[in-house]
Amino acid sequence: MKEAFGIDAVVGEFFGESTYHYDNGAVQLLAYHIFWEGGSFLLNAHAAIRWVSLNQIQEFQFAPADKPLVDKLRQSTMPT
Repeated sequence: MKEAFGIDAVVGEFFGESTYHYDNGAVQLLAYHIFWEGGSFLLNAHAAIRWVSLNQIQEFQFAPADKPLVDKLRQSTMPT
């Protein structure tokens, strides 16, 4: 988080895993709950950052490897 966004963060519990096989190789993503401890966001490795609600997240397109984690996030926080 420090390298990509310039913030101090604490890594929490494991959230989930996604593996996707693209034509040129596989990507394995490991997701964790992260707690922002301080610092100002800087875009060192990304073009933009935006806070959105879970209702708004469906308006965005995600890479195939990201989709299972986004779906899990939406399902884990939706009321039952």
